[in-house]
Amino acid sequence: MDFKNKVINFFLTTRPYSYTGEIARGIVFGLALSPQKPLSTIMICTLLSLLMWLYFNWQSDYIQNDPGRIKPSLILCYSPLFLTLLTCIVTGQFFGVVGVLVYVITILLYAIKTKASIIGTLSPLIRILTVIAHFVMIATYFNQFPDKNLIIVVLYIAIYKGIRNLVGDIRDIRTDKMEIPARFGIAISINIIRIGYIILLGLTCFINMKEISIISFIFALLGWTFLEVFFLRYKEEEIFLIGYLGHRLLVLLNSIYIIILTIMFGLPSIGYISLLILLLISHLSYRFIPGKNYPTLSSIFKLK
Repeated sequence: MDFKNKVINFFLTTRPYSYTGEIARGIVFGLALSPQKPLSTIMICTLLSLLMWLYFNWQSDYIQNDPGRIKPSLILCYSPLFLTLLTCIVTGQFFGVVGVLVYVITILLYAIKTKASIIGTLSPLIRILTVIAHFVMIATYFNQFPDKNLIIVVLYIAIYKGIRNLVGDIRDIRTDKMEIPARFGIAISINIIRIGYIILLGLTCFINMKEISIISFIFALLGWTFLEVFFLRYKEEEIFLIGYLGHRLLVLLNSIYIIILTIMFGLPSIGYISLLILLLISHLSYRFIPGKNYPTLSSIFKLK
């Protein structure tokens, strides 16, 4: 593999389909906590979220060293983390360093999931914790404490991410042997996903902001409905396609949900237009990611 192809491969294995979700999620957290200066809030949340997402991926790749991925150098692996800490210090938000370190702990736990069976089994739960830690980083940076509604929304987003993680484990059942689908079977995985959606629907009842409560309920119901259709459609030998198609659609639904939240929290129009463009690019790039180049969506629907 020449240098150009190595760069392309390395970029694709940093999961560009998730950039939009990570950045938009950080923006929602920031605007909900510090709406007074929206443009500066958007800029700092974008920077912190992007840097920590790069660190998340590179740290995982450095530890897991999965086939088909290029292991980053130690300097490259930790450079986004260093820049995140430097940003907190230079801007005088020293309390934000605490939040970054909390985030780092959850990232390290998730990164060792292929090395320890108990961590692999708990990987959806740990992924939930990484989202909560992402919020903690933003909250400590702005030194703001969330209200009840925001806490529930954060939990909703985090559990949605955990469900998506478990669906992704179904997709990768042939290679990831430490996770729930490979260790305990698809039936147990599906039932855990159903429990997750029941919890999501229940959480929406505790959101006092009516519009956000309704939107959250609709997106949870949509995701669950899509997955139930896939559970009924595919035979055992095609079971990984549930994970591929389900994960891809949950990425799309989650990104749209996050973007709607940014609009509700008062994001300037140039901001959510940019996020919509990023969403389109990241969605189109999904099928080109090494290790994820399954059939296209249309060909999957034609499978018997």
